[in-house]
Amino acid sequence: MEFRTTFSLPETPQRIQHGDKIISLGSCFSENMGEKLRYFGWNVLNNPFGTLFHPLAIANLLLNAIYDDKKARICQKETLFYTYEAHSAIVGKTAEELQNRFHEKQDELINKLNESDWLIVTFGSAWAYLLEGEIVANCHKQPQSLFTKELTELTELQIVWRTTIRLLKDKFPRLKLIFSLSPVRHIKDGVIENQRSKARLVELIHSLDGYYFPAYELVMDDLRDYRFYARDKVHPSSEAIDYIFESFSQSCIDKNSTVLFPEINQLRKEEQHRSLSGESEAFENFVQKHQLKKSDFLARYPNLNW
Repeated sequence: MEFRTTFSLPETPQRIQHGDKIISLGSCFSENMGEKLRYFGWNVLNNPFGTLFHPLAIANLLLNAIYDDKKARICQKETLFYTYEAHSAIVGKTAEELQNRFHEKQDELINKLNESDWLIVTFGSAWAYLLEGEIVANCHKQPQSLFTKELTELTELQIVWRTTIRLLKDKFPRLKLIFSLSPVRHIKDGVIENQRSKARLVELIHSLDGYYFPAYELVMDDLRDYRFYARDKVHPSSEAIDYIFESFSQSCIDKNSTVLFPEINQLRKEEQHRSLSGESEAFENFVQKHQLKKSDFLARYPNLNW
């Protein structure tokens, strides 16, 4: 008997290989995938502006980097300064420090776009918070009376993202795009409201020029059980993230790279090993043996980013 709803994974026309450079932008799920790719040997710029949920907030950062627009709306919370263009991970003790850090991240993004092979974008929610008519990436716990909340129209999302993709392909012709929809449910918006939002984002992604990886469907239709959620019953568990990355590997990563995963994983685990009895001779021998194994492995596969 079959107790799961499984489905065939589509495959990318081109596959990610070791040596490729990757940018991952979007929700906290994008960070999970970015960290997995980094663990298995890729050079990844992972959410340089922190967690981002709304497609327009993500597009704005890409467009501003392309056009070298340094605008950053600033707010203060207690003694720290934040920008409405980014997550609270971008913070400064002064407005000037905040501006400088934000500009550094913009420069980092444009430099990485110039050399990257893949851009992975994960949308989280179509619910927007507007400040004086302009979307914010994060409200930074400012008074809710400052913001207007609305579900962004599909047409607006399509216009902005088609423009963004056209510019990306024009400026960075080697860049290939993978889109995914975060399986994290935004139940603070409401269960029904979350479903409306996710449906809109699915429709958006399928109208764009890029590959769609079905992370959302893997959690909602394949795993489909609270065993695969963290304690908050909203975020996927570590097991679910491992399963999704395994599926991502089958769908998007070249087999010449995935075949190296067991050996990479073994070397990573050895790196994390710590002696319980201090710097013993046995532990010193273990470290030396590990270093030799790692050096030999990286010499055989120089495209890996360690």
